[in-house]
Amino acid sequence: MRHAAIAVVACLALVACGTPKDAEGWAKRAVSRSRLDEKLAALAEVRKAPGERKAAVPPLVRIVEDAGTYPRARGEAALALGEIGDPAAIGPLVKALAEKPGASERDVAEMNRHLADALGALGAREAVPALTDLLQKSRDGFAQVAAVDALGKIGDPAAVDVLVAVATGKDVEPFTARKALLALGRIGDQRASGPVLQMLFEERPGVSFFPEAAFAAVQIGPPMAAPLLAVLEGRDAKLAGWAKEHGVVAGA
Repeated sequence: MRHAAIAVVACLALVACGTPKDAEGWAKRAVSRSRLDEKLAALAEVRKAPGERKAAVPPLVRIVEDAGTYPRARGEAALALGEIGDPAAIGPLVKALAEKPGASERDVAEMNRHLADALGALGAREAVPALTDLLQKSRDGFAQVAAVDALGKIGDPAAVDVLVAVATGKDVEPFTARKALLALGRIGDQRASGPVLQMLFEERPGVSFFPEAAFAAVQIGPPMAAPLLAVLEGRDAKLAGWAKEHGVVAGA
């Protein structure tokens, strides 16, 4: 009995010693595990681990770069990288996002969403082309919204034209269009002034874009002053013609 008890204690000691103590250790464990549930459990610990987490970046990048591993694990690793905030992760994240922007598989679409979230958190300007590609090609609404949000956080004017197309697109989901308006406001480029002004008055059955367009106008700031004054003073013939064509009452 004594020997059995000693063996149990020894096993417990080995298990305790084998439990990672920091984010780097958990990230390495995630790399070493082959089962998805074990990878996800380790990655969840990476995100909860206290203290400095920068040492976890290299193993997390290995997971993101591994095209043969589970998309869900790659997505969770991307989220952790976005939270850690090390610019060294940007290149691998962009490369992973460029793999399958139009994927319809649920796990791949979710991975793309997490990749977009991470790149937005990192403020990665070099990710704008890949995020734009995701926005235009993805058939997953959540991934599209993630791309829009990321472009807004990054704030690169290079995304304005694509975001304007989304914000004003007749076939775009209203929620996505609203998000695009907010992203345009966040970027603050004066090229968005006209479309934002129009969306103040745009209505679809049961849908108004006024709150988001108004907030975007405030964020854009001074460039919106002249267009708004022109509307108030009745000098915007183009908008007046559009309003009449779409049944918007003059008093609006």
